[in-house]
Amino acid sequence: MDIPRAIEVLEDFVDLTREYLQVGMNGMTNGRVGTAALARRVELDQAIRMRIVSVQRLIEASLGPSAAAQMLRLRSGLDKYLDAREAAEAAIGALRDGEMIDEILSPGPQLAATGLHEWVWEPARKQWSGGHRRAAIQSAATRLDSETQARMERWDIHGKALANQAWSAEPPSVGHRRLRPAGVQPGTEAYTSQLEGARSLHVGVMQAIRNRATHDLEEPSEQDGLERLAALSVVARLVAEARVESVS
Repeated sequence: MDIPRAIEVLEDFVDLTREYLQVGMNGMTNGRVGTAALARRVELDQAIRMRIVSVQRLIEASLGPSAAAQMLRLRSGLDKYLDAREAAEAAIGALRDGEMIDEILSPGPQLAATGLHEWVWEPARKQWSGGHRRAAIQSAATRLDSETQARMERWDIHGKALANQAWSAEPPSVGHRRLRPAGVQPGTEAYTSQLEGARSLHVGVMQAIRNRATHDLEEPSEQDGLERLAALSVVARLVAEARVESVS
């Protein structure tokens, strides 16, 4: 969830409901709402109703289904959106305090899916949000494969074969580009280690993660799925940052 944006939407909704109440109170004459105030309340009522479903989804995500259901209860009198406003205010508080509470309940670093490499999270995001974690992993692995093909200019091979060709220690030849680890001096022990490690890791995620997501129909748990995406993200960064060696 984009917490700052969610808080912004909820705060805007709270402001609308407060103005709805205030306009009604200020426009009261002899127990009745004046014409101008009534027209403004109609405008505000329409604006509130246009947002109420979106706000309900945010409240459900932060406070749970019962709070989201309660907010739809309309009261009699000037402040008919009191329950909705109070639920939105509670959701704002929960979102603002959520990071702190998470640290208290589960101390230690947290892995944010939105921080994964764009080749991984971009194709996975919609399916992951819909609860289709296996499909999300498969989409991310497919994107990684296609981006590697593009860097290598090799569309005739994929998966394990592509990874082996990409990080092969053999020098490039016509039609056979190579990927080389960035930031490491060629010819050094560190370079050889990085090259071998990149090849092994790339081959590993293609076999253990991509192939599994393609052929195994079982949905992984959220933690397991996130770890698989993280492994793909590591390889995606290696591929994206690698030097490309080629010959004419």
